[in-house]
Amino acid sequence: IKTYKTYANLIQAGKYYRLTSPLEDKFAAWQFVSEDGSQAMLSVVKIDQKGHNEFSYIKMKGLVPDAIYTDAATGQTYSGAALMNGGLPLSVWMRVHTSYQVVWNIV
Repeated sequence: IKTYKTYANLIQAGKYYRLTSPLEDKFAAWQFVSEDGSQAMLSVVKIDQKGHNEFSYIKMKGLVPDAIYTDAATGQTYSGAALMNGGLPLSVWMRVHTSYQVVWNIV
């Protein structure tokens, strides 16, 4: 509830993007982006695993390509273009039915 209240405006008024298909992909991923692109929230749930773990990347949408985004929790930075074209690498050690969220802010 605390997280929702912190980001309620982003969730309610931001643009919503479904990034993967939960029926076809190993991850369910969606994101919210503020109208001006200055903030984004990415949510990911691992829904399937077959065989060995492999690297997966989630390509985000609706970001400002030339902007630098910072992960609010870790301080890692990526360009909007990198997050949209190359994608965010997901941990190969994620177990089925685990989830996480990343909040991005323009530096």
